[in-house]
Amino acid sequence: MADPLTMMTLAYGTKALGDAVQGGFQWASANKMSKKTPAERARLDYLKKLADEGAIPADQQSRLLALANRPAFNVANVSKANMMGNLTNQGLENSVVATQVGADLDASMARDASDRALKLGIENEMSKTQFGNQYHTENAMLTRGLMEQRQQALSEARDKMFGGVGDMFDVYGTNKFYRNNKKWT
Repeated sequence: MADPLTMMTLAYGTKALGDAVQGGFQWASANKMSKKTPAERARLDYLKKLADEGAIPADQQSRLLALANRPAFNVANVSKANMMGNLTNQGLENSVVATQVGADLDASMARDASDRALKLGIENEMSKTQFGNQYHTENAMLTRGLMEQRQQALSEARDKMFGGVGDMFDVYGTNKFYRNNKKWT
């Protein structure tokens, strides 16, 4: 049977070495923690795309504008036809008044279409800013969270690693002390 000092040294030394090695593995895995998951990267890529294009992509803007203008144009054309019909009934179809009324209705229709296009463009630009802010906020929060997790894991790994190394030196020193000072045993 081995002496108790050797048994204690082996037991505590093995545990200390195990702690140091385990801390090293934790350190290595903590260095990989600063990576975003594919889902997080996909979300950020989507927000970045929306920040660049806006909520309404360029190829859809003209289609939406046409859909918004069609009913307004129909109403304006019916109103113009009714007005011209009234002027014709009064015998003013070739007068300056008929020409002016037609021009005013056409200008009003064009102005309304222009206003709708401007509103759509402004809303799209505002959405770009909104999605850009959301992208930067989420990216910063995600990055900060990952950095905090990584720092916490590195701190724990460092403590475990250095604690194990310190325990190994303590066991070695205690063993050496008792071996050199036989009067204590």
